[in-house]
Amino acid sequence: MKQDMRQLILEQVKEGKLTIDEALDKLERLEAINEHQSTASEHKYVDEPEHYDRVDHYTVDSLTSKVMSAFDGLVNRIKESDLSLNQTSGPNVTYVKQFPFSGETIHLDLFNANAIIEPGDLEECELTVTGRPLRQVNEEQALEQLQASLQHSVSANTLSIRLKDKRVRATIHLKIPRRHYESLVLQTLNGEITLSSLDATSVQLMTANGRILVRDLFSDEVKTSTANGSIEIEESEIKSLKAKTANGQVIATGVFERSDLKTANGNVRCELKTVQDAKIQASSLAGSIALMLPHGAEIYGELETNFGGLNCNLDEMELIRDQKEVVNRKLHFLSGRGRTPKIEVAAETKTGTISVTHGVHLSPQAL
Repeated sequence: MKQDMRQLILEQVKEGKLTIDEALDKLERLEAINEHQSTASEHKYVDEPEHYDRVDHYTVDSLTSKVMSAFDGLVNRIKESDLSLNQTSGPNVTYVKQFPFSGETIHLDLFNANAIIEPGDLEECELTVTGRPLRQVNEEQALEQLQASLQHSVSANTLSIRLKDKRVRATIHLKIPRRHYESLVLQTLNGEITLSSLDATSVQLMTANGRILVRDLFSDEVKTSTANGSIEIEESEIKSLKAKTANGQVIATGVFERSDLKTANGNVRCELKTVQDAKIQASSLAGSIALMLPHGAEIYGELETNFGGLNCNLDEMELIRDQKEVVNRKLHFLSGRGRTPKIEVAAETKTGTISVTHGVHLSPQAL
């Protein structure tokens, strides 16, 4: 039954009915249901204290491995059955197109492709597609297949680019005019995503298998998700940031008002570059969490781990709660009481260590 549900989730991802973020949530809930059923069965044969002890260990040892096993299977099936990565590839060819675009919305829908988006020096878009179509023997046929597979159009206010042919492995490099955009949505099933030096109100980046790298982004809202790969947000200014991966580290440095950083298997590292009101939520099943916060703010934090350590080294720190149990450690603290601005942090990990320290101290205008 569980395997059938995993297969259904996989099919829904491939058909575009589920995003990677939604698939991850469904798989986590599926594992939680199975854990609940298993522990309920154990409860018939053990005393209450022993039962709770087993639940804690079962959660840490089994949930992480099973969630990751599900996504390992997803990635492997994508590679082996759908993407045909082991088949003979044709020659590498490049297609370049320049076209005007004055709109504010960009949407890329890809299947087996990397994507790079950055500003260009021209007042029009420059689209460069480098691909390797499968089962083609010469460059002319390969280029024809690449051009036939690629769809791009400008309709009203929106630029749309699609490359859904499973037989084409490609890299999309899009240079856009340097200005503000309202919305940027980019999704690919198998490939890396790179964004740099952009200004957009809303940004959504999704991949099932690949790293997400964002540099120098100015945005109100950013959502990123990958099933297999790291997420790195560098030197960016974002009001609301959500980053979620099943397998890989999450790194965020810059200015963030609200940030929600999650990984099932990997470390989380967040560094705030300015002193301003902020809220940080960070979680990892099997990894450590490091938070670096500026001096000069009131910082309230809640940290929790099952089998790791909690380290907090901040100015004028007061311990509000310091709970030390065999399989649970909680630390609530307040630093710089009465100061403004105020920073709130909440971090949770099962097996890793959580550390909170001071980093740089810059004014909001300095970044």
